[in-house]
Amino acid sequence: MEFLSTHLLDAFPDAIFIVRENRVVFCNHTAAATIPDLTLNAPPPEDLALCLASSNTVSAFLLNGVSYTLSASLTEEGQLVILRRTNPINSIHIPDLLDYLRVQMNNLMAASQLLAPTVQSLNSSRYTDYLSVINQSVYRLLQTTSNTEMLYSLERDPSQLYRPVSLDLAALWSEATQQAIPLAKQANVALSYQSKIPCLPFYGDRSLLLSLLLALLSNSLKAAGSGGWVSVTLDRSGNRATLSLKDSGNTADPLDLTALFDPYVKACPQPSDGVGLGILLARRITTLHNGTLIATTEPDGGLRITVSLLIVRSSEDPTFRSPRPDADGGFSPILIGLADALPAESFAPLDVE
Repeated sequence: MEFLSTHLLDAFPDAIFIVRENRVVFCNHTAAATIPDLTLNAPPPEDLALCLASSNTVSAFLLNGVSYTLSASLTEEGQLVILRRTNPINSIHIPDLLDYLRVQMNNLMAASQLLAPTVQSLNSSRYTDYLSVINQSVYRLLQTTSNTEMLYSLERDPSQLYRPVSLDLAALWSEATQQAIPLAKQANVALSYQSKIPCLPFYGDRSLLLSLLLALLSNSLKAAGSGGWVSVTLDRSGNRATLSLKDSGNTADPLDLTALFDPYVKACPQPSDGVGLGILLARRITTLHNGTLIATTEPDGGLRITVSLLIVRSSEDPTFRSPRPDADGGFSPILIGLADALPAESFAPLDVE
C-alpha cells in the first residue's frame, strides 16, 4: 500500500478496512476484532455491503447490538471505510442544549410577565393562579437546567466554575436561610437557623457554596413536608466548618440513604420531587471544597445531613480568580434553588418580578 501506511492504520483505535473491487484488501486489528465476519480477499459482510453501495457515504447501523457510524470515501487504494461507535446520548454537546433551553425559558417568563398586567386587570384569582403555575414550572426548569450545567462542568473541568474568593461563610449561609424562611412558610414548613458564629472567614466559591446550601435545604423541605419543620445549624470545630440540616420527615431506611449519594439510583420516587440532581450537586461541591457530606437517621425520626468543610484561608492559595458571571439571568437564586420544594403561590406574578 503506497498511499496509506498499514502501520499507521493499525495504530488507529477505530475499525478501519479497505474494499477494492468488492474485496476486502486490508483491515486493521480493531476492524478484525470488531467485525468477526470480515475476511481478507473476500466480499465485505452483507450488512456492511449495503452501506458501501456509494463511493462516498455515511451510514448509521447496529453491529452485534452496538450502534456504529460508518463513513466511506474513495482513495487511490480503494474504498476506505471507518467505523466509529456512536456517541451515547450523554455525550451530546450539553452546553448548546442548555443554552437553547435557557432561551426558551426566558421567552416563557417574558411572556408571563407581559400577560401579568392583563390578568390582574381581570381581577380574577383564578387567572393569577394559572400564571403562578407557569412561573413555578419555569423556575423548576431553570433549577434543573442550572443543576445539570453545574454538574456537567464540575465533572469535566471544575476550573470552569470553581472561582474561590475570600468570603464570610456565616454571613452567606445565614442571609440565604433568612430569605428562605418566608418561602418555607408558604410551603407550611417551619424553617429555623441557629449559629453562634458571627463571622466565619472562608476561601471558596461563593456561588457554588450558595448552591450547596440551597440543594440541601430543598431536599430537607421536601422531606419535612407540609406541617413539618427544618432546622439549620452552623458551627465550627477546630479548622472545620459544620453545616447541619435536620428535618422532621419520616425516618429514611438504609436503602434510602444509599440512594441519596448513588448517581445510578433515583432518589426521588415522584416526578414532583425533582430528578435527584440537587443532592449529587451538593456532594460534588462538598468534595471540591475539601469537605465531607454525611446523611444519618435521627432516633426521634427525620434525617440529618451534615456538611463538614475544611477551612482554607486565601493565603494558602495565592492564585487570583475573578468571580464567574451570574448565570441566573436576573432571576432570584433562592427561588431557583428551592423551586421544586415550593408551592405555586410562591411564584405569583408580583412576587417574581
